[in-house]
Amino acid sequence: MTVIHRKNSSGFPSFKSKRAGRCGKPKKLTDIADKITSLPWRKRRTIRSIAKAIKVSPASVYRSVASGEIVRHTNSVKPHLTETNKASRREYCLSFVNTESYEFHDFANRIFIDEKWFYMTEADRSIYLAPGEAPPHRTVQSKRFIIKVIFMAAVMRPVFAEDGSLIFDGKLGMWPFTERVPAKKSSRNRPAGTLITKAVNVGRREQRAMLIDNVIPAIKMKCPAFLKGVPLIIQQDGARCHVEPNDPAILAACRADGWDICIEMQPPNSPDTNILDLGYFCSIQALQYAESPNSIDELIECTIASYQNLQPETLEDTFVSLQKVMECIIQDLGNNNYKRPHIGKSKLRKAGLLLKNYKCDLSIYLVGAAYHFVASQQKVEKENLLRLQIEAFRFLTV
Repeated sequence: MTVIHRKNSSGFPSFKSKRAGRCGKPKKLTDIADKITSLPWRKRRTIRSIAKAIKVSPASVYRSVASGEIVRHTNSVKPHLTETNKASRREYCLSFVNTESYEFHDFANRIFIDEKWFYMTEADRSIYLAPGEAPPHRTVQSKRFIIKVIFMAAVMRPVFAEDGSLIFDGKLGMWPFTERVPAKKSSRNRPAGTLITKAVNVGRREQRAMLIDNVIPAIKMKCPAFLKGVPLIIQQDGARCHVEPNDPAILAACRADGWDICIEMQPPNSPDTNILDLGYFCSIQALQYAESPNSIDELIECTIASYQNLQPETLEDTFVSLQKVMECIIQDLGNNNYKRPHIGKSKLRKAGLLLKNYKCDLSIYLVGAAYHFVASQQKVEKENLLRLQIEAFRFLTV
């Protein structure tokens, strides 16, 4: 009676059959997973191409995907790395590990800057519709010329008090590369000569002006007071349009007013070593795409608003991710063929278990450091992984 009462507790008796899914012709188990391992990657792009290659029906392949027998994977290209690039990545990541505690550096004195294009809208957008609901009709004159603006952003690591209250949010600023110019022609929206916002081409001159006029003053204005006497490092990638670290105008601006600021290049072809490229720009873009700008001025406004509205915890999570990524780079001996680690930062934060500085696994650090030492001593041109790993272990046992 208890079971019957539980089933009918909603007030309506249930007459649903229990035979569904347990009756009918037994499902024929196939070895689809074993068959596709022999297929080249180019023939595994769609369910139909797989079905055609292994001579089964598309429905059989679909059932294998639904049951988890085979999984769908999105593969993204990564920067090509030379042996010199890998050595630079190893040296960079190893330099952030404390050789006594094996904890990662807290990055408190490092400013990350980078640029990114933000678009008025996406060429392809996924949305969810109710049954029978008509999808939106979006039009542009050309997919190649969607209105876009390039921004430079600068961030530091947020500072929290022991009780968890926020002291510094880590946001130094986000600025567009634009200019106000008079319109050359009239339109239905404004006459000729009206000042309009226009995106500019970014070269070294524009980069230098952005640093001197915006980034460096923002650092001096917003940086926590306890860091004023500490050497600060502005990290940027090695794009050709970026200023050199020894640029006289930049050096003068960095050292003015008693500050000790310098510019440092991150390892070549290594966007995964920059906080902004590691995920923070994507977080900003996700908020920006939730808006519907209709002009370049509205695009700039909503992009900067998205940057300001992003929670400091998101930026802090990215710094934790950077530590885990550095550990993966050391483990992969400078390569970028690793799987992005996920440790459940939100759950750890709610439980009060999220650490500020994580330790690098001792075995990973020792093997990576020994490998880097042996490789730098022998000055190898082509990596012989097995031989150098054996020599690295021998070096550790000496």
